[in-house]
Amino acid sequence: MEKEAHLANLIQIAKADGVMHPMESLFIQGLSARMGIDSIAFQRVASSPELASKMAPTDDETRIRHFCELIVLSQVDFTSSSEEKELLEEIGRRMTIPEEKVLKLEEYLSENKLPDDYTELMDNL
Repeated sequence: MEKEAHLANLIQIAKADGVMHPMESLFIQGLSARMGIDSIAFQRVASSPELASKMAPTDDETRIRHFCELIVLSQVDFTSSSEEKELLEEIGRRMTIPEEKVLKLEEYLSENKLPDDYTELMDNL
């Protein structure tokens, strides 16, 4: 359920501005394969991401990693729309990530690569 919730969030971020860029699609497919989501589950979630679980990860490292991946996805097409930003803020609230951290993470990840230690990143922002 947690993996499918993350996949649904990724798809919703990619579609937030009305168009899924090919780079966003590749990013989502790569993460989906890494998470071990099979093609049937992928198609089910992709066809109706709004119906997927909203379950956030319970451990801090996974929660922060998932949120960082959402931010990177929002930037992979070299634009970040207001719709994507609003959805990121909403998902951040659901994941109990304070709004000021959301903004700092967006800024940090627009200039830096994903770190190895996500929890340390949150502590330093």
